[in-house]
Amino acid sequence: MPTTLTGSVERITYYNPENGYSVVRLRPESRNTPGMGRDGLVTAVGNLPELTPGEFLHLQGAWVNHPKHGLQFQVERCEQTLPATVAGIQRYLGSGLVRGIGKRLAERIVAHFGAQTLEVIERHPERLREVADIGPKRAARLVAAWEEQKQVKEIMLFLHSYGISTALAVKIYKTYGEEALTIVRGDPYRLARDIYGVGFKTADTIARSLGLSPEHPSRLEAGLIYALGRMVDEGHVYLPQAELTARAAELLEVDAALLEAAVERLVREGRVVLETVPPLRKEAAPAAGMVREPGVEYRIPAVYLAPLHVSERGVADRLDSLGRTLFSRLSDIPPALTPLPADLSPQQRQAVRAALGNPVSILTGGPGTGKTTAIRALISVLEAAGKTCLLAAPTGRAARRLAEA
Repeated sequence: MPTTLTGSVERITYYNPENGYSVVRLRPESRNTPGMGRDGLVTAVGNLPELTPGEFLHLQGAWVNHPKHGLQFQVERCEQTLPATVAGIQRYLGSGLVRGIGKRLAERIVAHFGAQTLEVIERHPERLREVADIGPKRAARLVAAWEEQKQVKEIMLFLHSYGISTALAVKIYKTYGEEALTIVRGDPYRLARDIYGVGFKTADTIARSLGLSPEHPSRLEAGLIYALGRMVDEGHVYLPQAELTARAAELLEVDAALLEAAVERLVREGRVVLETVPPLRKEAAPAAGMVREPGVEYRIPAVYLAPLHVSERGVADRLDSLGRTLFSRLSDIPPALTPLPADLSPQQRQAVRAALGNPVSILTGGPGTGKTTAIRALISVLEAAGKTCLLAAPTGRAARRLAEA
């Protein structure tokens, strides 16, 4: 169970505006709080909203013993609350949190309204004019400033209610600002699209809690993007459209027919690319969804995430450029010096010949298809011709496997 800590912010020791990571000194409500120094303060650390001295916080987290700084409260969740005592209210208003109210004005307001001060500002703001030196214009400015800081609290509380951590809540507020509540309530799936760290499942939980239809267009689009993202984890850069809609339909528990229009919308928005590609298996018979192009075999519609399509196209163009502009250093090897082992398959022989005759060659295939055997045959040909070759691998593990082979 998380431990709770409630108190007022005394000072901000450190604040990172990028991620909200903060180190704050807190004056706890309870005098029996662990880690309290002689000054009556404790240290709280974690990803927090932008705070101001005087604010009251309700924190959830755990006490941790830092090897250098001692006992600290590691914050997992932060709620900005209103103080309950007259002294706390005065310190809160005089902290600078509400623009236009300094320490002296805070003293006068609290002296006039006492423990009812915050309720007066919230529900009867016209009564602020009862305080000396507060006229109509100044009262209006103070009320506007109060509403502004209150909105930030509402956004944070709303996001917390759906299990979003303070760190992500800070990111959401910094991304959308005052429009955060409107955007999240109107299209929670934008969170998964715009904010790193918010996934489809989190956005879907919020959307379902808000009562959005399971067939809402934004949900269908987000589900398709999520399904494409999962196939990236499996090592692919695209999915056949029929397989994508089937996967997404199972994930979203909707009719696959609804997803066809969603794919078209994503294509128009430039978030995915639809392109026809050869079937993965050449022996595959023409099936539903395949199209026939003049002079070529049957092809299938495939859906890419737009960045991956750009990447694959860039790699292909670069390889094509290298193949056309470089020259082969092996073209002088006489055919008599290139005998190949009799046990090579026709595909392996073709691979070795391609490597000898072209400046760039790609050998691909799944495990057990004979890639290592083909490379070994290529090396033997090069050694027989008196050539020197270098082998390289992108990772240490791959390099060890290459050396073993």
